[in-house]
Amino acid sequence: MPERWRSELRKLGDVGTPPDRGWERSMPTRPRRLPPARERIVAGLVALTVFVAGGFVLVRAFSSDSPGPFLDIVPGRVDRIPDVAVVTCTQRGTQVTPKVRPQGDGVHVRVEGADGRAVINFHGSQPDESVPVGSERALDAPGSPNRVVCRLSSSGDAPVRADAFRVVDPAELYWPMSPECDAPVERVIDIGETAETWEGEEGFPSLVRVVRNGLPGVRPSDEVRVPGWPERNMWRVPIVAVRRDGLVVATVSSFDLREVIHVCPGTGIAEPEQP
Repeated sequence: MPERWRSELRKLGDVGTPPDRGWERSMPTRPRRLPPARERIVAGLVALTVFVAGGFVLVRAFSSDSPGPFLDIVPGRVDRIPDVAVVTCTQRGTQVTPKVRPQGDGVHVRVEGADGRAVINFHGSQPDESVPVGSERALDAPGSPNRVVCRLSSSGDAPVRADAFRVVDPAELYWPMSPECDAPVERVIDIGETAETWEGEEGFPSLVRVVRNGLPGVRPSDEVRVPGWPERNMWRVPIVAVRRDGLVVATVSSFDLREVIHVCPGTGIAEPEQP
């Protein structure tokens, strides 16, 4: 080892340890006083509130927007969602209202722009709906998400950049035409009147009345009406839905001179008589 390194090591060895400061340990210390119990409880409640609020913000930030958008059902915010989806067609692309509430006769879409039309695909369904610029229509399908692409006549009906919107239905205006259960049962039933009674426009309210009053197993608290939109008849044959606890549990339709019911098992509606 070079002599210079040895000299430096000897210098380091000569450095003394810090003096003992035992006098500090011998000095009397004042005991730490805990805050009163009431203050500790208040502080704990404040901390818990902050924690819960933070968790709620995180849930809202990362929650999915489908199929029953979480943010859209917060009380006091639903009315802020418009009831008409406005589609604007320009050369730069398609722009549409991101969320829309349906009206009693369906999902209203208004198309604005210089020329052309908007082609709307409701939740992957076929065929597409085509709405020309300058018009408004009430469309049937309630699904989400819905793709919209404008086609401009000034560009040879060429499509531009697409957009999409969602349908938010907090009032549950739309009722499906099939029971909302995994394995509905189909039965042919007799509800006391001939099938000819339901033909024509008067058949729908008549069938509603008979199902409400005469179909075994229908409870007084059950809702009965034509499925689809409440202010728009979408069906060519009379069909009535029974909804219980927010779900359609049975549908009754009349065609080919017979009444057919599709019903969720265990509801007690139109149960076959035991021998």
